Amino acid sequence: MSQYPQRIIPIVIKKIDDAHAIWFKNSKTFVLFEEPAFEVFRQYAKGIEIPSIKSICINKYAHLEKNIPQFVDEIIDRINFCNNLENEDLISTKYNIQTEEFSFRSFSKITYLMGEWLTISYGNKYLKQLIHPLFAAFEKEMKQDSENLIELFETNKHLIFKYKGSVTGVFKPGDLVFFKGAVLKLIYSIIYKRSFDYWMMTLHSSGVIRNNKAVLFSGSAGSGKSTLAALLQANGYEVLSDDFIAVGPDGCVNSFPAAISVKTSALNVLTKYYPDLLENPGENVFNRKGVRYLQIQNLSENRKASINVKAFVFVKFVTFNNLVLKELDKKKAIELLLKEAWVKPEPDNVSKFFGWIEHIRFYQLHYSESNQAIKFVEKLFLA
Repeated sequence: MSQYPQRIIPIVIKKIDDAHAIWFKNSKTFVLFEEPAFEVFRQYAKGIEIPSIKSICINKYAHLEKNIPQFVDEIIDRINFCNNLENEDLISTKYNIQTEEFSFRSFSKITYLMGEWLTISYGNKYLKQLIHPLFAAFEKEMKQDSENLIELFETNKHLIFKYKGSVTGVFKPGDLVFFKGAVLKLIYSIIYKRSFDYWMMTLHSSGVIRNNKAVLFSGSAGSGKSTLAALLQANGYEVLSDDFIAVGPDGCVNSFPAAISVKTSALNVLTKYYPDLLENPGENVFNRKGVRYLQIQNLSENRKASINVKAFVFVKFVTFNNLVLKELDKKKAIELLLKEAWVKPEPDNVSKFFGWIEHIRFYQLHYSESNQAIKFVEKLFLA
């Protein structure tokens, strides 16, 4: 960890190829600086005055940047922004919120058995729609609640979840994705008997397992990562998870039994392997119509074992026949990864995250033919 007492709150810096990844503690954000931006950062952090920084950069980098003074001002503005901005995605549970003021009535209460018993109480049908379809196959009849009781409810101002009676997370109504991710992380923690804060990071990713090794797939919504996981399951692979993966402090991953979400656009590819999907009318999940859920199969008996990550693939399904397949350098990899990851915002943990990146091979895959993608993944496991 690097500390800059003059101007910069303690941060973590990691050299990645010809750039530096910087984590700012205040805003809990990452920045990737190449030269001459990193030179500006280095001088500013030392307490060098801005006119002097501009002179230094003019002497060293005038051949790279046409307007050095403006460039320096822009980089310093960005540094100050990252150094001072409070991260408001998650309202801290220390936030003074009196949950007893709210009249919380359970809309639906369901108990599940996923290696561990847990009960989820949903405050309304929308919150149930957000979580229940992922675990519907594990629903069990039980006369009383499990001791692992999760309560999900919302008010006009907040999305809230409680665990064993205590508030665990409070989110703004617009942060539904963050809320869902935190609930899934809690379920992960219950299944593996870990604390809620145990995990190094969570990923918007799917993945498959073979021979106790995992290959992960990530990409924006609709990129085809879930479709690829379902195709690989049909070809004998064990699905690690669909859409959400928690990574432990040792860099290993654990399987998660949430169902694979199948969009209407993927049916023509997947019904060849899963004809029952056509019998399911699908559900309208918020802004997505006709989503179907495919239960994970091929689960090994050693499902709770920690799995080493062999490779990480940024995947995208394209409608035209244009196969793109290449290994990525670390600089490009971290740029893409940080769009799909939440890293626990603690300096020591961020250092572990940077170390994890060093030991993982990253790839980019654009495919239009299923067999292309399957063959590529086979090669990754054999490498």
